[in-house]
Parts: sequence; C-alpha cells; structure tokens
Amino acid sequence: MTYILGISAFYHDSAATLIKNGTIISAAQEERFTRKKHDSGFPKNSINFVLNFSRINLKDIDHIVFYEKPFLKFERLLETYVAFAPKGYQSFSRAMPIWLKEKLFQKKFIFDHLKSIDKEFKDDSKLLFSEHHLSHAASAFYPSPFEEAIILTADGVGEWATTTVALGKKNKLEIKKELHFPHSLGLLYSAFTYYTGFKVNSGEYKLMGLAPYGSPKYVDKILDNLIDLKDDGTFMLDQKYFNYSTGLTMTNENFNNLFGEKPRKPDTDKITQFHMDIAASIQKVTEEIMIKLTKAIRQEYNIKNLCLAGGVALNCVANGKILQEKIKVAQDLLHPVDWSDYKKNALKLLPACLDNVLQKPDGKRRYCDTVLAITKAFALCGTMEEAMQHSAEVAFHQAIRAPLIKTEKKGGRGEYKDIDFELKQLISESLVVEDVADIFKAALNENTLNS
Repeated sequence: MTYILGISAFYHDSAATLIKNGTIISAAQEERFTRKKHDSGFPKNSINFVLNFSRINLKDIDHIVFYEKPFLKFERLLETYVAFAPKGYQSFSRAMPIWLKEKLFQKKFIFDHLKSIDKEFKDDSKLLFSEHHLSHAASAFYPSPFEEAIILTADGVGEWATTTVALGKKNKLEIKKELHFPHSLGLLYSAFTYYTGFKVNSGEYKLMGLAPYGSPKYVDKILDNLIDLKDDGTFMLDQKYFNYSTGLTMTNENFNNLFGEKPRKPDTDKITQFHMDIAASIQKVTEEIMIKLTKAIRQEYNIKNLCLAGGVALNCVANGKILQEKIKVAQDLLHPVDWSDYKKNALKLLPACLDNVLQKPDGKRRYCDTVLAITKAFALCGTMEEAMQHSAEVAFHQAIRAPLIKTEKKGGRGEYKDIDFELKQLISESLVVEDVADIFKAALNENTLNS
C-alpha cells in the first residue's frame, strides 16, 4: 500500500491531496478552512483533513510531493534580473529577502511545517519536488480516462516554462516541447487583467466575463505590436510593452500609449466601453492562439485525446471555441445529408446519417473520434450560453456515434467504456431536447450502455 501526499502552497490557492495506490482519496483547499480567499499559506488544515479522512498519520505517508522546484524558479529570477539590469532593482530588492529567508530553503521550511503536524515525522527524504508544468500535466492526464493523450499546459509561468506539450502513456508523462518565460499566454492575459483594473491571479475570470459586452476592435493592434504569433500557435511577446519581468506592475507606459489610456483604477474608475472592447480583443486573441496550438499538436502527434491544464485552460470561452471547431468537423462528415430538421425528425434522419458516415474513407473512426472530442469540450463549457445553443446538436451527434461504436472493442481505459457516462451527462439537467433524447432509446440497447 502506497500513500502519496501532494502539496501546493506559497503562491495562491494552497491545497493538499491524498493518493492511495494511484487513486485520489481526498483533497481540500486551504481557503475552505481559513476563510481567506485564495489563501496561499502552508495548507496545514488541508493536510490534517486528508490525513484524518483516511485515519492515518503523516509518518505513514510514503512520499510527499511539492508542485514545483524552488531552485529552478530562483534561477529564473536571478537570470531575468541580470538580463534586465539595472532595470528592476526595486523589484529585486523586495523579492530577494523573502527568497533568502524562506523560499530558497523551502525544503526545510516545508519539513518544519510538517513536523508541527506530526512530531514523529522525521524522514525528510520522503519530501520530493516536481516541475510546475509536469504537475499541471499530471493533474489533467492521470484522472482522465485515457491510456494515451497529448497534454497542453498553458499558464503564467512555472520555473521557466509557460506553455508545454506533454505526451502521456499509461503511467508515464514526458514533456516534449516548451515555451519559456517571459513569453507567456497566461501573463499576456494577466497583463490585460491588470490593465482593465482587475486583480492578477484571481480577476482573470472577470476579464473573460467582460469580453462578451465588447467588440474585438483591438485584435490587430495586439497581434501587430504585442505578440509575434506563428501558424502553429507558438509566439513571442515584445517586452518593451510589459513590466512583469522585473517591475512591480504588469504593463508600462508603452502599453498605455499603444491603447491610449492608463490602467483603470478599480477604486475610482468605472468600467467603460473601452475596457469591454479591450477584454473582447484579448479574449479573441487567446482563443486564436489556443486553437492554433491544439490543431498543430494534433497534426504533429496524431493522437486523438487532448488534455488541457494550467490557468489558461480554465478559460471556458476558449474551450467553447474548440467545441465549435470540432462541431464543424462533425458537420462536414455528415455532408451532403440534409439533417437540418434533426430536432423534430431525428429518428428518421439517423439511418441516412449513419450510411453517409460509413461510406466516407475512414469515416467511422474519424466521426467517432470527433464526436468524443465534442463531448469532452462540451463538458468543460456546457454551462455557457454559446455552448448551450449546441446542446441538442451534440446529443444528435452522440446518437449517431452510439451504433457506430457498438461493435468496437469493449472496455479498456480511454476507449469506449465511457459512453455511458457521456450519454448520461448530456441527457441530465435538460441539456438535450426531448425529441433528440428519444433517439437514444431507439439507437441503443441495454448491452450498449453497459459496454
């Protein structure tokens, strides 16, 4: 029996989780106990909770894993300050005392906190450190139903990496590609979060929520000045517009001059149409980058399963765009059948759609893979109004897919074993209209649902 305790702390949203023989047993976020929003302190309460839940002591844990490597992060900070010197002295003078006192010796710091929980815990060799983006990738891949997947992680910054592509196979994870600091999609989005007057690392969802009220009129200005975006989704940011590398703010005067206004002061300045248009613009750019990245890695690795991780992956609007892209592929695979009346005559249209898919070269596999991808994307953004508009169509595609996979291999992690879960998820909470949901009764039998 192997117990692993995972710890995240000292940045934002501290948490702990307990894994027993590869299965997540319990997890807790520190803010739930301290009532401090985004509490970043050592998660003592969370650790106590997961240990008590399983009725074990800290000394019974086999491995304790911290989510990132402090020495690599310190290396990045030092190299960045040296590269930009003498700029950034004020930021450097503020950051170094904390690093020299606590973060640089984080292993001892964490070990001392753990001993305060259990005085009998004495083996510091159990304490391990994972790379930041490897932790992100693991959090998305290992709980997934896939034996194999490509994992795209995008966030602000870990140690050095800001965007990574990883390959997951069974219980193995390998980082294949990286984009490094200061070129970061997460920090680009956070720069606009700061510029529109919201708090970095917690207010990004407000910027995303503001976007639908604006018009993306600044997209070209962003792409022409701030970012050099390639066809495969990789990019570089022009640092003359940003201050996050060595300063105390996210943007600078060059950024202000480019867009014509200073950052909004949240305590005194109202949100205007300008801020709404700015939000809509960076949201559209983010969506374009994510779509380019996902298309490129699918083409390069030819692996149908995709996992998304990191702060940028929480952008459900961007996930909605991926959903729309996949729906368009499924629609093309049904062409030239006229299935526009599927909400009223779904059962009558089903045979023609099935026949059409089966007649296309490799149509069965392509259509089944596409619809499975649609379901996964829908699960991430199904509460959005834009996604809800597609709910009936998603159900219709699922109904076509169900008979196609009936004779495929049964069981197997990551293949078609998850059909029962996916169908029930779509049908539940009135996500599909009654006429479309009736297809499942005709298209599926009890054996299919239990396969």
